[in-house]
Amino acid sequence: MVLAVLGTLAGALWWVSGPAVEVAVPDGDPLPAVATPLLSARRVPEWTVAATGARTLRAELAPLVDSLPDRSCVLLRTDGTELVSVRADLDVIPASNLKPLTASGAVALLGAGTRLATVVVAPPGPGGAPVGSTGTIDGDLVLVGGGDPVLTTSGYEPYEGLPRNLLTPLELLADRVAATGVDRVTGSVVGDESRYDDVRDAPGWKPGYVSDGQVSRLSALVVDDGRPVSGGAEPALQAAETFTALLEARGVTVDGTPRVGVAPPGDVEVARVESPTVAELAEELVRFSDNTTAELLVKEIGVQRRGVGTTAAGTEELLAWAREVGVPVEGAVLADGSGLSRDDRLSCDAMVAVLETAGPDAPLASWLATPGAPGTLEDRMVGTGLVERLRAKTGSLDGVRSLAGWLRTEPGRDVAFAVAANADSVDESVLEGLEERLLLSSLTYPVVPAPEQLRPLPARPA
Repeated sequence: MVLAVLGTLAGALWWVSGPAVEVAVPDGDPLPAVATPLLSARRVPEWTVAATGARTLRAELAPLVDSLPDRSCVLLRTDGTELVSVRADLDVIPASNLKPLTASGAVALLGAGTRLATVVVAPPGPGGAPVGSTGTIDGDLVLVGGGDPVLTTSGYEPYEGLPRNLLTPLELLADRVAATGVDRVTGSVVGDESRYDDVRDAPGWKPGYVSDGQVSRLSALVVDDGRPVSGGAEPALQAAETFTALLEARGVTVDGTPRVGVAPPGDVEVARVESPTVAELAEELVRFSDNTTAELLVKEIGVQRRGVGTTAAGTEELLAWAREVGVPVEGAVLADGSGLSRDDRLSCDAMVAVLETAGPDAPLASWLATPGAPGTLEDRMVGTGLVERLRAKTGSLDGVRSLAGWLRTEPGRDVAFAVAANADSVDESVLEGLEERLLLSSLTYPVVPAPEQLRPLPARPA
């Protein structure tokens, strides 16, 4: 019996201390055998690390979360584990944190490589071509809008730091028209915006959004975001006026006065210019929070998916896509695509799900703003530990603040997060401070070593 007990104890000791384990070095030569006990802290399983870290993080963040207004939601999640979740399913006004959903849906529904074309057409001449040997276009030159939201002239800069390759130069189209040999148009330059409806705004918008320069008047043909507004000109008319001036600067005489109309069915193409890809437009829309790009992509979704260029058709398709890919949008309301509308509703759960559906290494994550770089976080959180660890989308309206994105913690975990606060009155500086403190407090998750850091290490020879 004594021998049996001693044998059992010896076996148990061997099991706890573990057998000798050979650890390979980079050149393939094994190190001397080492021992890693089975019950060593170095064998802490993933679920233990996650649970301990989550409990610690929740306790640390509780005072910050409790100080948010009642109409707020918070969610931090990594690899399916909810670290912090407070009213995550509450549908709140998301402000511009609707844009990641719009951008992702646009890429999925329109195609990442799709480009939006602005085309110039004219009546065919005797030989079928619009420009004859005389260099004259007999009739109107029609500028047909294709919904390009970044159609600009060289003197216009929508956002500081926005690369010019994410814009469409209208001068290039004028160059191409002049290159055909045309030197005179007997009619007018006509702006055609018929691809979309003529509704200039969306439900829930403040009247001052356009005059304040937050968004252009919505149109399938808009140049320089419709600014500067001259005498209240409609977008298509302003585009026709601008294009007339560009042609005349290139030696093309236009007899008629710029006006708005629809291209006749028999007109033939003279020249065209294409926008950046939809993926590039989505990047511009997210990083620089471009409201006009969001809204025109929504109308383009309506055209391509339902045959009608309306905001309602586009947002309905976006919601259908979100449901299809598993984003929880049961109570969501999309009155527009930019988040300017106070009628919009989206939960923190949905905001995080949009990010997770793409993943931390997907294009959507790379489009998010980062502290100190051109974009909506250029002057925020600079000089903190969040630089190079945070990618996020901001959102702001009167009484609304939101922030959602990805946080790479110091132990190397990717945490998808969303925090949104709705209140009758919001001290923006206080809420910005809360967002920053919440993220800084999350940087050390998990507070116990990650399993990959607990792998067996070389030890003394056995």
